[in-house]
Amino acid sequence: MKKCDDPWRLPELQRLGTQFRELETDESRAPASRRYRIARRLAPVAVGVALAGATLELVAPAGARLRVNQAPVAAERSGSVAFSSVLEAEVHGTSIGQLNEQGELDFSTGNYATVLTNDRAGVSSARRRIGPIVYFSGQRKGAGAPSGRRWLASPASNQSVTQLGASIVDPQVVFDVLERAPSHVAPVGHALLDGHATTQYRLRTTLGSFLEGEGARPSEIRVYRGVSGTLEVWLDSQGRPRRVEALFEGHSHFSRARLHVTIAFFGYGSKVQVRAPMNWTPAHASQRTSGLEAGVRVLERLLFASP
Repeated sequence: MKKCDDPWRLPELQRLGTQFRELETDESRAPASRRYRIARRLAPVAVGVALAGATLELVAPAGARLRVNQAPVAAERSGSVAFSSVLEAEVHGTSIGQLNEQGELDFSTGNYATVLTNDRAGVSSARRRIGPIVYFSGQRKGAGAPSGRRWLASPASNQSVTQLGASIVDPQVVFDVLERAPSHVAPVGHALLDGHATTQYRLRTTLGSFLEGEGARPSEIRVYRGVSGTLEVWLDSQGRPRRVEALFEGHSHFSRARLHVTIAFFGYGSKVQVRAPMNWTPAHASQRTSGLEAGVRVLERLLFASP
């Protein structure tokens, strides 16, 4: 696999600059159909009974689907989780960039903290939620870049802020996809991940399913259901996700594109302490999520956009 010197400036991306900007504008105007889901009501106790006696034996497809569908509920029962996500995008076998997200979340309070970075481009964005307030900021490294972060704050009820923070590297989007996993879920085998015995499951998915988890427009969801992919899930003995991998490949403006996402979950039940930044200012209506987060959402679409 080759690497492009500038991960975001392939000739194809330059020619699509206008379309990129138009799509990003549409993103800002799109009504948020759902909130960034952190704290959710647990499923009825009867549903969780199937998980209570979960073992690491391979099960029939119907049982496999149930375990995958209920994996987010099992995770929430732990109270909290930390995660690490990696997104890799390729065009013509050339890497056009890698993004990393680190974070932790408390299911009971809804508090979370995440940092999304593109090390090759020298940019990062951070997001924290504490009660009814979401704090967000962007930062660029290198010569001439301002020192420190500039934090903005907005009510969590402002969906133009909370919704646009969700992307394919967001574990809550993945949880939404797992809850809606179709019936064709196949157990694959077993693996030991960071000392935890897990069972691996494989299923087919679509990019449209992930966009639905992000709260995309129904028209977008329909279009991108045509981009199929493979989703692999590793669940521990308590039915909680320990790793999730999604792979999408297809033809588009770029002839051949590939998007690979890996999310590792760890630290279940650990105490989550999210602190408000020392200095922040209220966000105005025109100030939305950082460009890096919005860029991830646009990249997901442009990689597989039809000519």
